Amino acid sequence: MNKTADFNKDIPIMKLFFHNNKYFVYDTYQNEIFQIERGHFLELRELTQQGVKQYLNSVSDSNFKNDIKCLINKGYFKAKIAETIEHPETQYTKELLDQCIGYLQLQVTQDCNFSCRYCSFASEVLYNRPHSKKMMTYDTAKKAIDLLYNHSSRVPEIRISFYGGEPLLNYNLIKHAVEYVEKRFCIKKIRYYITSNFSIVNTEILDFFIAHGFNLLISFDGNEEIQNSHRVFGKTGGKTFESVFKNIEFLKNYNSRFFEHNVRFNAVYFSDESVPEIYSFFDRIGVPENRISVTTADLSGIDYSRSFLKRIEKKDNETNDVLNTTKEILAKRIPIYKKWHPNGTCIPGIGRMLIDVDGCIYPCEKVIETEASCIGNLTDGLNTGRINIMQNIAKLTENECKHCWAMRFCSSCVCHCVDAERNELSNEQKKAHCNNEKLRSELSIIEFINSFSAEKLQ
Repeated sequence: MNKTADFNKDIPIMKLFFHNNKYFVYDTYQNEIFQIERGHFLELRELTQQGVKQYLNSVSDSNFKNDIKCLINKGYFKAKIAETIEHPETQYTKELLDQCIGYLQLQVTQDCNFSCRYCSFASEVLYNRPHSKKMMTYDTAKKAIDLLYNHSSRVPEIRISFYGGEPLLNYNLIKHAVEYVEKRFCIKKIRYYITSNFSIVNTEILDFFIAHGFNLLISFDGNEEIQNSHRVFGKTGGKTFESVFKNIEFLKNYNSRFFEHNVRFNAVYFSDESVPEIYSFFDRIGVPENRISVTTADLSGIDYSRSFLKRIEKKDNETNDVLNTTKEILAKRIPIYKKWHPNGTCIPGIGRMLIDVDGCIYPCEKVIETEASCIGNLTDGLNTGRINIMQNIAKLTENECKHCWAMRFCSSCVCHCVDAERNELSNEQKKAHCNNEKLRSELSIIEFINSFSAEKLQ
């Protein structure tokens, strides 16, 4: 809408699109997209400038305007949807934190033997912490596991993830932590996860993974050219493809069942690279598409500085995922209640909880590890006040959120709102991400429009 700062006027919450010489409107409250004629488009533009009351009372009249009036009478183009921005589970937060924590991420090391070009921890110019030689101690791991035990009474299954750096640099701690987990939790089902660059492998480690049913995610970007251009050894700058590929082949031959059922791959690509080529490479080595996650490189990497627009352009293979997600959102006829909150926000600590090498607690591995992101420590426990603020992070931009056309598509969370330079949660940082979210939402809807013929879309 044209007057985003004027929240007193009854400006309808919607988005107008002009695409491929055709006109469209997305109505946020009804969650529907229409193809419209140019006359409707011009009338709706007037509506967004004047507000509903002034528009309805204006003297001018036309068939196009009568159509718009009819839609307004049927409940379209509402100017007021959400009255308060508040996470729907706010009143239950303390109870959930006391009894329903089920996913613990242990940062067993901040060290890594790789230096990947897109890794934020390998950068010398970012505010995130760099790689370091810090290792989690067994005492810290025990306290973290005890915290999980004391806060998981209503969770039937717990999940433990080992995180780095390269977590296998601290394999002995992982082994002892698993032993302690299985002493502590005698009844609950336990699932173990680990993400590794898979350069440090031997039969002892593999036997351990197999015995405890680990779910292994291998960071491996593709063929020799791609892998070696992205991921090099930290000390020497040497190529990594040969070492990692040899270990993958060894695992596949060592225990094919584990390889097929417990191993997945994460491949990172840049916008000038071919995603089909990545899938083709994995297919040649016997890894089907459903076991590969292909993600775009983080713009904050040490030598990657393309524009945001290029970053969110979707490769051919991603179109279906984007389209399916958009279809799912548009298929929902869930009303927007008076209390509303963006759907990207979890209750920090519930969905997953990261304990760093020093025992500081963070919502997850995605946040910048600063005091502003911290939700407690293993000495003092969880800080429910901080958690409540992060859970309701959209209150930083409450007025903007209440009047945002993309509120159903928004996936903002606290990890987008940390001003690391000032070490605080920032509404300016939040607003900057909001612009990205709206652009992403707009491009997703355009993908949706492209997939349909010229008619009412629903």
